[in-house]
Amino acid sequence: MTTSSASYIFDILRLIGAEHRPLGATDVSQRLGLPLTTAHRGLSTLERANYIVRYQSSTKFVLGGMSRKLLHSFFARFAIRSAAIPTMHRLVAVTGETVSLFVPVGWYGVRIGLIKGTNEVIRTGPVGEAWALEKNAAGLALLAFRAESEQRRFLDAREARTSPAERARLETELKLTRERRYAVIHDGGRNEVSIPILARDDVSLGTLTAEGNVAPASLDACLSIVARLSELVAAEPERYRNVYDHLDPDAVTLPSAG
Repeated sequence: MTTSSASYIFDILRLIGAEHRPLGATDVSQRLGLPLTTAHRGLSTLERANYIVRYQSSTKFVLGGMSRKLLHSFFARFAIRSAAIPTMHRLVAVTGETVSLFVPVGWYGVRIGLIKGTNEVIRTGPVGEAWALEKNAAGLALLAFRAESEQRRFLDAREARTSPAERARLETELKLTRERRYAVIHDGGRNEVSIPILARDDVSLGTLTAEGNVAPASLDACLSIVARLSELVAAEPERYRNVYDHLDPDAVTLPSAG
């Protein structure tokens, strides 16, 4: 990695934003392949600008106030977020699980909202976290409601690093998700369910994911709750459209949790 320009500072900021734990200069140096002195200098620059702050007065850092302001500015561009909050509360009441709102940005699903559930907390990432679309239930729900040509483009781009069997499995899962109108991942005896928020022509503007163990008996109620939100956003397509839809997905690179 070159250090001839200030671009490494943004690499450090992206790294700290993507992590679930505080990072120090040694962590940054090792993860990014930077000289230790360069890592120290970058952290100091970001700290002075309040993009990062020291964690409990230690030598490790987490995101600061300026980064959170930028994150909230990003969230504010999605009108779907404020519209989805009441629905998220209803889903929490029905399932008892933590519910997240994901929106598509390129070939990623980005978590822009989260409401904690009342059940035992399953590990849930932070707001702002991005996941590659094939990696979780939210991504499957988003990808299943893209045009077939876009799905093929996504799968073709990953063909070099996936087996034919894995591609066939994903194609089958996407077809099932579209047919049943939700994605589900069975993991260790739990059912993580993600229900897309659909505008006109079955275009997914986002998806609501119960990140825990959704009981089959509550699934119909969840689908009905999200369907009412879909009717709301479908009535005002311009208001709720994704402002990043114009971007070429291949040109979008985000620090991904999976």
